[in-house]
Amino acid sequence: MVSGQGLTARPGYLRLCGRESIGSLFTQALVARNQESHCYSAETEMEFEPAHFQ
Repeated sequence: MVSGQGLTARPGYLRLCGRESIGSLFTQALVARNQESHCYSAETEMEFEPAHFQ
């Protein structure tokens, strides 16, 4: 894990640093969970400050 990522950099937040696109064969940043029910709700909020488009 790159320094500054994870749960300790900003308590109460999960910090992910984007890498390659989802279709890339190289390193990606992804958090996923298999949903076992068809009836559920999910909520998220994000802060996004890109340095450049890639």
